[in-house]
Amino acid sequence: MLCPSAADPDRNRHRHGRVWTLRTVAAILSNPRYTGRQVWNRQRTDHDARDPADAQLGHDEVRRWNPTGQWVISTKVAHTPLVSEADFIAAQKVTAVPRPEDGSARTYLLVGLLTCRLCGRRMDAHWLHGRP
Repeated sequence: MLCPSAADPDRNRHRHGRVWTLRTVAAILSNPRYTGRQVWNRQRTDHDARDPADAQLGHDEVRRWNPTGQWVISTKVAHTPLVSEADFIAAQKVTAVPRPEDGSARTYLLVGLLTCRLCGRRMDAHWLHGRP
């Protein structure tokens, strides 16, 4: 199967079109639409003040992701699935990020910025046995 940029090069002129990228595969495996179902309410449009101190400057429309619990997914299959339901569920279990008990997101300020001078790997972050 051709990668998306090879299948439609006119829409993807900025891509080389030779191989599937990790981000493309991850996006497919995290989107329930690829199981053949319709999905609504994944994103919302917020109106953020340009300057909270000066309301006369107006607002900007900003698209933000809704939590997955707010998504609406059809019960009926609407189109031919690209990913099986079982594979989709398995991928969600692998990519699930544990959250603190208070539900807040974890932030690691130096992730991806620091590299090991011995092996050259970039710093990453994860939790193990309930600890960072």
